[in-house]
Amino acid sequence: MNISALKAFVKLAENNCDFGIHKELGIPRSSLWTFIDDLEKQTGLKFVIRRKRHNMFTEEADRFLPFAEQIIGLFEQGIEESLNAGSKELSGEILISTTCAVASTILMPCIRIFRQTHRCVNVKVIASDYVMSSTEWMADILLRPMEPKDYLERRWHFTYDFALFASAEYLEKFGIPETGKDLLNHSIIGYGEHPFSYVSDIDWHLKGRWAGLPKLTPSVTINSTHSTYLAAAEGVGICSATTNANLFYKGKLIRILPHIDGPSVKSHFCIRRKMGAKVRKLVDVFQEFFENYLIGELGVSLDRDDMDKAGEEPKNAA
Repeated sequence: MNISALKAFVKLAENNCDFGIHKELGIPRSSLWTFIDDLEKQTGLKFVIRRKRHNMFTEEADRFLPFAEQIIGLFEQGIEESLNAGSKELSGEILISTTCAVASTILMPCIRIFRQTHRCVNVKVIASDYVMSSTEWMADILLRPMEPKDYLERRWHFTYDFALFASAEYLEKFGIPETGKDLLNHSIIGYGEHPFSYVSDIDWHLKGRWAGLPKLTPSVTINSTHSTYLAAAEGVGICSATTNANLFYKGKLIRILPHIDGPSVKSHFCIRRKMGAKVRKLVDVFQEFFENYLIGELGVSLDRDDMDKAGEEPKNAA
């Protein structure tokens, strides 16, 4: 049974069957319906009475809800106890390079749980959207967009898709843009001229080269994708953010111009090819823990890099 679907079901119950909660979950409304449809097929139960104005939970849904919560709890307990087994003797240090947004929203909550089990493993994080060559060489793990390097092994990646977002308060005050040209009359938040390593389209919405969008002059620039999201949440203006940003940041921004899709960016989990056996053991343990966290807690899909599947040797990036 899909744990992400169960969590979506519980969240829907907490919000009186309001499918508008898909925005807070950071998924399309259609995906939320897919979760519910899949659960109904797997259980043979009917959970939602569909109405034009307001959907309603059935009595079967109300009876199933506490069991769904128990299943989620047992799943999380199973992950924790499985990872605890035989891991208490691990000790040492690993160095992780990642982006500011991933460090604060995904990595730190995971590390907090990881450290509860592995008290003798010290984790050092270098958080920056710009990665220096020296950091690439010395980091044990790089969790960020990366081009192929002969000294790195890219094990897997997850993908973010960018779109445009604003807060409910901002849209209530200034109106909802219906076309790209309407953005000319709005405050726009950008990343700025500072480089974001291996992401060339970080300000895709400003350049006037994206289908449906005019060239825009930002009212505010902040060289941090996390900060641009927070600025939009404070009502500063309209920002570019990932479609799952609400889930990662626990926010409630509203997507605007949903017919305009921004670029897709792959964030890779990379390790140094050459490292000592002790460090590699720590890296492998952390990787397994982190994968379980992403999949079990956040419902993130992970994809093995094609070059790793084929066993090809990656080439140096230019």
